[in-house]
This record gives sequence, structure tokens and C-alpha cells, in this order.
Amino acid sequence: MYKAAKRLLEHSFPDDEGLSDMMKKLEVVVTDLDAVDPGSFNFRYPVNKSLERPVKGSVTMSLVALRSTMTEVLEGFDSIDTALQVEADAAEDALSALYDYE
Repeated sequence: MYKAAKRLLEHSFPDDEGLSDMMKKLEVVVTDLDAVDPGSFNFRYPVNKSLERPVKGSVTMSLVALRSTMTEVLEGFDSIDTALQVEADAAEDALSALYDYE
């Protein structure tokens, strides 16, 4: 899902350096979480479909570092949401102008 979203955003905003920087940070988060919790089971369920613990041993991470990183990522998502809304509004305005012209 990350790779598809990244391709879509880079296609929509090809020259946006801020987006490029945010996607690099997000990739680190996705990669780190996948390393700790492959298959996204460990944080949601005590056992996997085979009734085994998804990760052997204990899982530790710095919650302070996670909070800091996720704050940056969520702020980036807010910026992306705003940019997408601006693009959607511009497309809606263009379509409206076409229909009003007829």
C-alpha cells in the first residue's frame, strides 16, 4: 500500500521537495514497523492464525522516538491532505466552468 501511495503522490506532485522528504521519513517508519511486526499481527493480536506468537521474544521500541516520528509523519499527511483538497477544488471549479459555459 505504501508503494502505491508513494507513486500516486509523486505523480501528482512531482516537484514537491517537502513531499519527497516526508515520503523518505515515512518509508523509514514503514520499514521499521515491518521489521518489528511483519504482517501487522503483533500489535493487534496476541497470536497469529496458527495460534503462535507472531514475534518470538519481547518487542521493544522507544515510545518517545515513535511519537516524535509519527508527529512529523502526521503533519506531513495533513499537508498532503490540504494539497489534494486544493487540487480537487481546482478540478471541480474547472468542471463547473465547463458546464456553466454551455
